[in-house]
Amino acid sequence: MGKSKKKEQDFDPGVVKVFDFDNIDTRIFEIIEELKSADYFVGDLSDIGNTIGIIIGKYICEDMGFEEASFMHGFKHGVSLSNGTHP
Repeated sequence: MGKSKKKEQDFDPGVVKVFDFDNIDTRIFEIIEELKSADYFVGDLSDIGNTIGIIIGKYICEDMGFEEASFMHGFKHGVSLSNGTHP
């Protein structure tokens, strides 16, 4: 599997991918590789968050409707555990 950089403008929002939980290890590897190859020239955490959102967004299945909310809930939970704000 070669490293291919996919720029934001190349992303086609009309293409819907179904997240394949049977191949979760492959999907995680793909996400990690895209994150490792992302270009960060100048910016702050919001720019990194934007790039992460673009990459993760490609794997959210719109047909199911709940995956984006589930991901965001899990992300917020993880942040709260790491920064001490978890209730």
